[in-house]
Amino acid sequence: MTSELYAAANDLLLCAAAALKPTELGVPPSMRVSLTPGTPADDDCCAGQLAVYVISMYPSNIFPTQDISTANCGAPYTAVVFGVRITRCGPSPDTGGELPSPAELQVAARGIYEDAWAVWTGVRCCLQDWQRLLTPREGVLGIHAFFEPQGGCIGSELQVTVGISEP
Repeated sequence: MTSELYAAANDLLLCAAAALKPTELGVPPSMRVSLTPGTPADDDCCAGQLAVYVISMYPSNIFPTQDISTANCGAPYTAVVFGVRITRCGPSPDTGGELPSPAELQVAARGIYEDAWAVWTGVRCCLQDWQRLLTPREGVLGIHAFFEPQGGCIGSELQVTVGISEP
């Protein structure tokens, strides 16, 4: 299970990164594209960051539904909810306290919307490839939420639930 969990996370990361390549902002630098052990901390969003991490796991008899029985060591799936997060630098009040101009906001919106669409498309194609290649996993796309500008950072996070078949 551990190696399949890691393989699924890595596949999602590679698919999202590949889909970001042709975008205007491109893929963040390689040292900022990674799997993380929890919610990614971003100390320098202006460099950009693409991260995949596990949000939660649960047993599933009929994927993606959670099995709430108390003793289910034989569930056919382990469902894993991943977060695929892209973060970029966004406009914020300058040192004089002036708000960003409408033009600056529009440029930032275009970039983050293009990033979100690329991540959505890349991950969706990844899930289709898993079906085609008969991997021991399947997946469903969840909510793709945009987060409020914080400290000059903007971005979005796609939740993906992956069902990994038990051996």
